[in-house]
Formats: sequence, C-alpha cells, structure tokens
Amino acid sequence: MLLASISDQALVIIVAVATMLGAGVGGVIAGLVTLRAEKWREKRERLREEQTRDRNLKEAARLVDEELRDATDLIRNAVYQGRWWAPPRKLSTDVYSRYRSVLAVSLDDAEWTDVSLAFQELNGINWGRLRMASPAAIGGVGDSMNTIERADLLSVGLAVIQARQALAPLAAPPDKDSLRRDRADEIAAAVFPVPDEFDEELRPLLEGEDEGQ
Repeated sequence: MLLASISDQALVIIVAVATMLGAGVGGVIAGLVTLRAEKWREKRERLREEQTRDRNLKEAARLVDEELRDATDLIRNAVYQGRWWAPPRKLSTDVYSRYRSVLAVSLDDAEWTDVSLAFQELNGINWGRLRMASPAAIGGVGDSMNTIERADLLSVGLAVIQARQALAPLAAPPDKDSLRRDRADEIAAAVFPVPDEFDEELRPLLEGEDEGQ
C-alpha cells in the first residue's frame, strides 16, 4: 500500500538508495520497488486507455444521435406534408460512416443491429430519391408522395427512433428519459404526426393487406 501511494520521483530515489546498499538486501529491495513501480505504471496506462475509449464512445454516440435527430426532422416534415425534400438535400449518414467502427465494437448485438439497420434504411431512401427525384425538383419544391411512400417513410422513422433508443444511455440526449421509458411505436406516433386524410387513405390499404393474409 505504501509503494502504491508514492510518486515516480520518490520511487527513483528509493531505487537509487537501495542500489547503493549493495547486491544483498539493497538488490532485493531495488527489485521489489522496480516491479511495483512497473505494475503501477501499467495500471495508470490502462486507466488512461479506458478513459480515452469512453470519451471516444460518448463522442460517437452523441454525434450519431445528432445525425439521427436531423433525419427525424426531415422525415417528420416530409410525412406530414406528403412531399419529399428537394434535391440535393438528403438524409445525412456521414457521421455514422465516420464513427461506425467505434459503435460496432462497443454496443451490444441488439443495439448495434438497431443502429446499423436505421442507417441502412436511410441510405436506401437516399438511393431511391437519387434515382426517382424529378429534375424540376432540384433546388425547389420536392416531389409529392403517394400513400405507400408516406407509409414506407413512417417505417423508416420508426427505425430511426429504435436506433436513438439504443444510443440513449451513451448519448444522453434531452429526450433520454422518454427514449428509455416509452415504446418505439409510441414515440414514433408522437414524433411523426400525420394529417387525418392520410389515415383515411392508408386504412383501406392496410385492411386490404389483412384480407390478403
């Protein structure tokens, strides 16, 4: 315990004094002190590595969650208005691409699945809009959505909520309590409101699916 509490400088002095005592008792003391000092340095190095890893993980979680919140805003407006965002606007995935390796080794399997799936969905939407957006919409008003497209985008919004729930313990966003307490579908219903006429358009399609099953 005494050796664990002394500084590196003090250890150097002790080693020097013990060495001068000769190869007998002094040599034994010097060896023990040197061994204890090395273990202490290794422990401090491990602690620094853990602290660095924790900071990097928190940074990754917070920045990726921020990117997901931006996606939430874009999806919310598109679903409510029934109109895609105008090119070259898109759902950002750049931050996730930069930090995905940090999250991949730190999140558990279920959390990583939720996060990676959400960004697969966002990339899918971006790819679809790249192929389907009309040239007239570039820099202007986005294309209108049909009912199926709005429903599909709502499902992407749900995946985004689930990803944010997976990151919430690390990212600690302002709505952390809600993300950790409420079900994803309940949050999605509040975050992505839809006009009544959209429900009226979607209901027959859903009922048709139920009959087909």
